[in-house]
Amino acid sequence: MSDELKPYRLCGLRFVHDSRGKHIRDGGVAYLSESKARKILASLKRQGRPDVLVLDEPVKPKQAEKPEVEPPAPIEAEQNEQSTGDVLLSVDATGAALGLHFTKRKLIASMLTGEEVDSTPEADEIIKEADGEQLAALIKEVSEA
Repeated sequence: MSDELKPYRLCGLRFVHDSRGKHIRDGGVAYLSESKARKILASLKRQGRPDVLVLDEPVKPKQAEKPEVEPPAPIEAEQNEQSTGDVLLSVDATGAALGLHFTKRKLIASMLTGEEVDSTPEADEIIKEADGEQLAALIKEVSEA
């Protein structure tokens, strides 16, 4: 057993005498030994109030700021298609297909295999292994229906 005291925040508990012998009121932080905290928490759980005493995690220092990454410049084909009214998504066909509702994913997988696919995980695996161009055409076909 550890002699280290851990901070516990009182959230609705009127008061507690912590392991240092101090009287701590609601909203304060009590420093409790592991055994005392276990006893109090067990009692609170029996009363149906396990969330009135919570471990107060110390705030971790922020990690170093990550440099902002500029998005890649659009490809020339994307610019041409966007100017004609067709919107080219930056998501690949596999990602777009996996983002569809599960019924549409199963329908696409059935169209790819030629057999009915009943399981969504099975459909997702079939979609992941499919050819991008064929998948893009099936997405368009399913979306229009």
